[in-house]
Amino acid sequence: MRKANKLRLYHLIFVVFIYTLGFQYMPTEIQAQSEKLLFILFSIAFFLVIPVAHWFCIIKTGKQQLWRTIVPFSLSSFVARYTFPEEIATYFEFITWLRYPLMAMLLAIEFYLMYVVIKGLWQARHLKGDPRIIALSQHSDDKKRSMAFMLATEPASWFYAIPRFSKNHPEALANLNLLSAKRWHFLGVCLALVAITFMSYWLVSSFSQWGAVALAAFVLYGLVLLTANYRISRHFSCYISEYDNQDKQLVINNSVWGLLCVPIAQCEKVEKGQFESKDNQDSLFLGRGEIANVKITFSNEQVYQGAMGQIPEAIEEVFIHLDEPSFLLKRISESSRP
Repeated sequence: MRKANKLRLYHLIFVVFIYTLGFQYMPTEIQAQSEKLLFILFSIAFFLVIPVAHWFCIIKTGKQQLWRTIVPFSLSSFVARYTFPEEIATYFEFITWLRYPLMAMLLAIEFYLMYVVIKGLWQARHLKGDPRIIALSQHSDDKKRSMAFMLATEPASWFYAIPRFSKNHPEALANLNLLSAKRWHFLGVCLALVAITFMSYWLVSSFSQWGAVALAAFVLYGLVLLTANYRISRHFSCYISEYDNQDKQLVINNSVWGLLCVPIAQCEKVEKGQFESKDNQDSLFLGRGEIANVKITFSNEQVYQGAMGQIPEAIEEVFIHLDEPSFLLKRISESSRP
């Protein structure tokens, strides 16, 4: 596991641990000296330690944008509203006021999602390539690219989930060794999603029948994404794109969750061999296993769109585990010739 990913995991565990302690041991009143000390310690942990840890583990190490530091402050304010003593918790009442605009925002997102689905289905009929790549090519600003990538994931899900829509897709050069490409894995996650759908309906139906139906439908809608994830992993994990007015690009899909798109001209060196992750812990490894069989070094810094574009990572090289590495090396060599 890369150092940045390890730090993200450690940070998540640390944050959950601190907030859990806050819910368990935060005093309801501040009278004794020990209660005052506990309150001060938790306040420092919520609004100083956690934000600093977030900055180091997520922003600095992961090379993320600074505006993301608002996340730990917002989350700590929310937790403080329900854990701090009542006379102090009232100062965080503004968090509860946000529920109304948030509800309106969620409703707007629901309608926008319906619009995006219909539009995505219509556009996907004639697309020859991944909508996410097209979205990335239209923006140069990192924040706009991240948002465009996330929004393009919806039409991309339909594009890949329905074979008829992706019939003109470039053929794969090789396949990444991914668990999500296995049929049994796809069947398992689909059955799990159906079980979660029934469970969601059962839990909410006693409060609201309409709410239960809406929640169950929303959860079951994830089948589209799971199907796209399976077909990307199995059929389109590594290929060369040749869209209309763009240079040839090497595209590597780490299932539906991550994408690396690099102009062939910027693939400075492609090596075949045995590369262990323990010897390259700060490098990006794609594919199952601790050993990769292809190393690609870039002439310029590239961006790997992780977590559906929400965690972009700047990289200078990538290690991948393919089933047919020789064919990839041959095609890149041929495509890089003038």
